[in-house]
Amino acid sequence: MISLRRAAYVAVLVLVFLPITATTLTAPQAALGEAEPRKRSQSQADSATRGRQVSDAATRAWRVSNFATHAGRVTDVAHARRVSDATHARRVTDATRTRRVSDSAALARRMLAKLKVARALSIRGYSRKRFQSAKGQHKARCSTREKVLARDGRKVRRNASCHPVKGSWYSPYDGKVLKSEKYVDVDHVVPLSYAWRSGAKRWSAAKRRAFATDLRRPELITVSHSANIAKGGQGPQSWRPQRRAHWCRYATSWITVKHHYRLFVTRAERTALLNMLRTC
Repeated sequence: MISLRRAAYVAVLVLVFLPITATTLTAPQAALGEAEPRKRSQSQADSATRGRQVSDAATRAWRVSNFATHAGRVTDVAHARRVSDATHARRVTDATRTRRVSDSAALARRMLAKLKVARALSIRGYSRKRFQSAKGQHKARCSTREKVLARDGRKVRRNASCHPVKGSWYSPYDGKVLKSEKYVDVDHVVPLSYAWRSGAKRWSAAKRRAFATDLRRPELITVSHSANIAKGGQGPQSWRPQRRAHWCRYATSWITVKHHYRLFVTRAERTALLNMLRTC
């Protein structure tokens, strides 16, 4: 550190006194008409010019370096800010999603508490036709199945008859992705036979048809054929989705449908639903 200071001090003395010395020496030599001192003076002037050029170049290099460093720091700060903003956005999104799930679970518990608890009715008299129109299941251009396939599918293409000819469908019960609609079933979350034993047996034909084709409540979803067969007409006390991650959604959907249609629950069914809501 001391040697560096001495070198800097010497450099300053040279820069300060060199022009003075040059001027002092060249004046009398010019008066005497000596050519050699003039050459020496010119050489010293050239040396001073080169020194200034080197100094100017060093100054420019420092400015460029300083600007580049500053620009790099600004870029780093901007990048860090973007990363921070993205991280914050993800945290906000995750927090919002968690809050919504928690809110839906709390609402489901309140709705479940309002449902009547009773023994299941007899299956006697049940038929899927009791949930269909006597004049044919559909009059509209698109059937309920086709509407659900179009709603729940990804990149679905339909022909002129509304039938899906291309697309993919996700089955939340088992996590399968289905590339053809022939492998897709449209499942009633609350099975028709289960609804019959929960009070639909006493409904009018019009109300049963409305229940079977309800697209507003979470009653109709696309699932794999194998998952639908495994579920059959069972309730949550005897069947649960293969994917534990779907238990919360399954329970809240089941309760939402039953609450809207004022269907009652059994004690075992209620206990099973509460257990699944704990996964929310």
